[in-house]
Amino acid sequence: MKRRVWPAGSALAALVTAALMTGAPFPAAAGGQVVKDTNQGCLVWDLYPDPRKSVSWDGPCKDGYADGQGVLSWFTDGKLQGRQSAGFVAGRAQGDGEVQWENGRRFTGSFRDGVAEGRGSFTWPDGRRYDGEWAGDHRTGHGTLTLGNGDRYVGRFERNRPTGEGEYVTAGGARFTALVDKDWTVRPGTPLDPAKPAPVAAPAPAIPAPAVPSIAGHAVPKPPVEAKPAPLAAPVPVKTPAPAMEPKPPVAVPAPSAAPATAVPVAAGGGGGVDPRTQAPPPLEPISGTVGRPLSLKQ
Repeated sequence: MKRRVWPAGSALAALVTAALMTGAPFPAAAGGQVVKDTNQGCLVWDLYPDPRKSVSWDGPCKDGYADGQGVLSWFTDGKLQGRQSAGFVAGRAQGDGEVQWENGRRFTGSFRDGVAEGRGSFTWPDGRRYDGEWAGDHRTGHGTLTLGNGDRYVGRFERNRPTGEGEYVTAGGARFTALVDKDWTVRPGTPLDPAKPAPVAAPAPAIPAPAVPSIAGHAVPKPPVEAKPAPLAAPVPVKTPAPAMEPKPPVAVPAPSAAPATAVPVAAGGGGGVDPRTQAPPPLEPISGTVGRPLSLKQ
């Protein structure tokens, strides 16, 4: 059966996704479709299709798909929204790349099968910055969200939202436990002893490579792991109970210092009165659902 491909933005595109995927190198994903760029007719994989959207690919094509280093530009109703510079394989961004939005937002990091995956940074025009781990186009894993005034939250994120497993650090270096409000705003909690390590979440395990390297078509065997005997547990010494002592009067402990008045809550969902329960942080693109929005090429 001859495969037909409608340009990005066609109202019929959503109805023929299955037909478009016949013979495609990747399985169809929910809501995604193959679209043809308006520049040279190369096929690219669009995970966030929109009837108003069109794309233009400036780079090499292989077997009809964008393949190689190039720039993918996307438009809404003919207006340029942003550009993605990356290496493409069979129509999807793979490896290191960058996305620059026309409104000043920027993502720099790694891609896998067209989505942000691994390490990456995201900057906002107002000076905020996220550096850390990404999974499935979301800020997920260990990362640092820094405000324009220098205050930051260092800890774990889940689908763009801070979990509170980390700490709040002011620009002056004062450290506190991180408290996450119901609107996903992070604020300083209990002061932390600067001489002791803070309870920061450990980095998530590394994401495995998408393929095993091969030599002449054969998988490279992994080196054997040398088995080592487990160390023997040392005997637990038996302590002789100490003689009873007269109780001492209680010592007054000073109350912990309150959070500095200059500490500014870290708004995980951005500022301007935006409620992250119903709307995504400013740098992220709208999709359905109340969880954090993904990094996408959709406006």
